Amino acid sequence: MKNILITGVSRKGGIGANLVHRFLKEGYKVYAHGSTDYDQKMGYDDAGDLYQDQFVRLKDCDLSIADNVQSLINELAPYEISPVSYTHLTLPTTPYV
Repeated sequence: MKNILITGVSRKGGIGANLVHRFLKEGYKVYAHGSTDYDQKMGYDDAGDLYQDQFVRLKDCDLSIADNVQSLINELAPYEISPVSYTHLTLPTTPYV
């Protein structure tokens, strides 16, 4: 089974959550990280509202802080995930008018 870490997953209606579902459908083991505090500050009503029965939800934190990045790496360590390859994903875009 392939593994993927998706950051930016902190609400059902966001891009990150949509990516989680896309990769689950493709058979990936998904590890999801987000920052609910950020989404709450931005005023999203569904911030922190995630259904996580099919993926591993990692501890919320702000990844712009170096210590938090190290904490995320440490949290992933027991899962024995190694960054062997990268998946490039192209999403359809709508040009700005």
